[in-house]
Amino acid sequence: MVDVPSRDEFNALVARVTALEGTPPATEPPLWACGMFHVDDGPQPEGGTWDVLLGYAENEWHQVAFVAHEPNEQGGWSNFEGSAWFIGDGGAGNKSRSLSLAVGFFPNGEGATIEEAATGAYNQHYTTVANHIAPHWPSAVIRPAWEFNGTWYPWSRCMAADQDGYASNYIAAFRHLVEAFRAVSPQYRFCFNPNADIWGQPRPWDCYPGNDWCDLIGLDLYDQPDASHPDPVDRWASVQQPALDDLWWHSNELGRPIALPEWGAGKAGDNPYFVDKASEWIKGSQLGGGRILQSYWNEAVWEGAAYTAGLNDFPLQKARFIAQWTKSSV
Repeated sequence: MVDVPSRDEFNALVARVTALEGTPPATEPPLWACGMFHVDDGPQPEGGTWDVLLGYAENEWHQVAFVAHEPNEQGGWSNFEGSAWFIGDGGAGNKSRSLSLAVGFFPNGEGATIEEAATGAYNQHYTTVANHIAPHWPSAVIRPAWEFNGTWYPWSRCMAADQDGYASNYIAAFRHLVEAFRAVSPQYRFCFNPNADIWGQPRPWDCYPGNDWCDLIGLDLYDQPDASHPDPVDRWASVQQPALDDLWWHSNELGRPIALPEWGAGKAGDNPYFVDKASEWIKGSQLGGGRILQSYWNEAVWEGAAYTAGLNDFPLQKARFIAQWTKSSV
């Protein structure tokens, strides 16, 4: 059994290493920041923007977007590339906010496969997307083929023809995408991003592409209904906390900062306990005292998505989110 250090021990170690290596200059823009999906869909009835309500400057929080999911989910390479145009020159993205962008290896509807992605066959599509984004967000955080250990995306592990070769193919495809993006803008940053809802899939760490291709290591975390753990306190202790601690341990081992690129609650009901515990975990997992990348999934119920966690729809969660993320408390 691996002896996992406490967070305090790890943070003390990181602080010592930081002191030895020196700290970044004060003028260097911070990487780790708060963000939100639909961040410009403001709080109601307060009005304005979420970042201003929480005491931040307007547009200080980053936005979250998806290639091949904007403006629709019809699939195909034309939508894959066109959605990147829509986010950038098409005006869907807020040019005054920084950007966290999820980019799949390939879209639905083209017969594309992870095996072909591993050969570099789709690199020209990655280059097109990178060119649409770079003029507006040259240092965007890119999440290649996120949530691959789930069952809902065409690049998911469970959908691959070559199960035995999936990890090596995923790593090769990830590296191809990173290199295509970096050729357009060396400032792009990349996040390895499985999902905490593993649902019987193998643990994702055999797919890690290496530190040369990753700047962050993250998990998407949602409060999912669970018949075996209906109580929110038990669900956190038995399901959610262990997934986060696994993330923290691998971040420690690999020397890469933590990200929660998507997190939210709502599908299991209005759960302020989850918001409190997730917020406290995020704050307690800061590496060397720096901020980590975290983005709340603020998807409204009326939009009918697979997971809705809009804060305006869940008043108890909203109250705890505001209490946890008001700038003076972070």
